[in-house]
Amino acid sequence: MLKAKTVCTEVDAKLIIRQLWDKQRGWDDPNLPAELLPAWSTWEDELRFLPFITFPCAYVPVGTDLEGATHEVHIFADASEQAYGAVAYMRTEDHEGQTHLSFILARS
Repeated sequence: MLKAKTVCTEVDAKLIIRQLWDKQRGWDDPNLPAELLPAWSTWEDELRFLPFITFPCAYVPVGTDLEGATHEVHIFADASEQAYGAVAYMRTEDHEGQTHLSFILARS
């Protein structure tokens, strides 16, 4: 749940910044437009959860026998006019036929 929330938080920030660019504001204008203030405040409140997010480092469970294993990288992407997203996973199948999936990275 937290991994998905991190990506959503990043997309929310990028959409807010894009809307700010559309407002044709001065480079030194520190005030947010009133219609963007609620979205900005919500985004800012969600930032407090970022320190609680952890990502495992191992791509396969510790102790997995990798001799004769096969590895595949799978990448999924989608886009709209407002945003894009992509995610990469690694699929490992060991010599016993056990399959392990692991998150590599995501971008938005």
